[in-house]
Amino acid sequence: MKKYIHFSFVLFTILTSLSSSAQTDRFQDFKKMKLNYILENTFLTEEEKKAFLPIFENYEDLYHNEVWIKERGLRKGITQAFDTINSNSASNYISRFHEFEMLGMNIKYERNQKMLSLIKPKTVLNILYQERRFDREMFNRIRNRQKKEN
Repeated sequence: MKKYIHFSFVLFTILTSLSSSAQTDRFQDFKKMKLNYILENTFLTEEEKKAFLPIFENYEDLYHNEVWIKERGLRKGITQAFDTINSNSASNYISRFHEFEMLGMNIKYERNQKMLSLIKPKTVLNILYQERRFDREMFNRIRNRQKKEN
């Protein structure tokens, strides 16, 4: 019996690490696609590019780890408990979503201020515009893929 429990624990640990590794790989691929899209559609001098790259890397990782992953976990919790949720729990979920939205906005504000201190405002505006275009394109791809599957 102890061997079965030990084996189950080892198997669970391996599967969990593989799942989080795959999720990290997908995020890294997505981040690379986003970076390439922005760089291809924005004229940056070498100096601006050197300033932009670490800002992009740091803030994308920060947003992903502090907002996106936690908010996604919260959404999964709501989906699983939606039919049985009480008013207090619903109120707590709403408050937590609001906290994540505010945190995300603060992270993006700090990132934008950092870019503005190192890169021309017109170029920063173009970076933000390209980021928005990339997000829209990804959303449309997902939506079109879902239509094809149905």
